[in-house]
Amino acid sequence: MKHIQLKFERPDAEVSELERQVMDGTYVQTVVENEDTTIITPGGDVHAVFLKGAIPRGTYEMAYPFLLKAAFSSVIGGFRGTAAGTGTQPSYKKDGTLSKMRRVPKEERLLGAKDGVLGYLDQNNFSPCRLTAYTRNHWEQFGGTVLPYIQTVDSLFRTHMPERHAAQLSVASTTPGYAIEGTAFSTVTVNLNFATACHRDSGDLAEGAGVITCFTSGEFAGGTLVFPKWNLGFNLSTGDVLLCNVHELHGNLPLVGEKGAYQRLSCVFYYRENLQQCVQ
Repeated sequence: MKHIQLKFERPDAEVSELERQVMDGTYVQTVVENEDTTIITPGGDVHAVFLKGAIPRGTYEMAYPFLLKAAFSSVIGGFRGTAAGTGTQPSYKKDGTLSKMRRVPKEERLLGAKDGVLGYLDQNNFSPCRLTAYTRNHWEQFGGTVLPYIQTVDSLFRTHMPERHAAQLSVASTTPGYAIEGTAFSTVTVNLNFATACHRDSGDLAEGAGVITCFTSGEFAGGTLVFPKWNLGFNLSTGDVLLCNVHELHGNLPLVGEKGAYQRLSCVFYYRENLQQCVQ
C-alpha cells in the first residue's frame, strides 16, 4: 500500500465558493489511479483509501448488466440540481399547469447523463420509507447478481476502514428491514456518464464513509473524481474501489468522447441516516 501525504490545502471559504461549479484541470495536481494508495491530509488524518482492481472479475461481470439497466432516469428533468450544477427550476405538468416539483433544466453537457437508486430510501414529502421500485421489481435478479458485488464492496470497506465500517454497521443493524443484506449499506446510487459538478453528498451517515466503484468502457477522457480542497483526483476503472469522505466538496472533470462510444458507470454505496426514523 502506497501512502501519499498531502501538502496543499485550499482554504475552506474558497472551497465553498466552488459548489455547483464544473471542475477543470487546475484543481488537480495529484492523481491516484495505478496502485493501492492511502491518502493522508496535512493534519495526519486518512482522507481516502484507493484499492486498485480489488473486485474479482467474475463478481463485477455478473453485476454490471443489472447496474447498467438501473441507471435509467435522465439527470435532465430529475431532482439532483446541486450535483448537476444547474440547480432546479419550476416544471410543468402534461396539462400545462405548474407542478409543485422543481427539476434539473436541459443543458448540453448533461445530455445522455442518467442515474438510478437501488436499495432503500427514507421518507420524503411524497413517499414513505421504502425499497426502491427498481429493486423491488427485480428482486430475484438483484439478489443473484448485484448482492454479491455489494457484499464484496462491504468486505473491502470493513477491511480498510474498520472504524468507520463498524460505526456505520452499528447503525445499519438497528434498521434490519432497511439495510442491504450482510452489509453496512442501505442504498446504492448509480450514475451513467454523469460528470457531476462540485457538491457534497447529503443524507448519508456522517460517521460512515462513501464507497465508490466504477465500470468504464470505450474511448473517453475526463471523469476524474476531484477533491478541490486538496487538488486531488482519482481515476477509477472497472474493479477499483475508493473509500472517501463524500461530505467534502467533490466533483468530476467533464467527460470528453464521442456520444454513444463509451460508458462510465459509477456506483456510490452508503447508509441513509434518516432510515433510523423508519423503525421508531
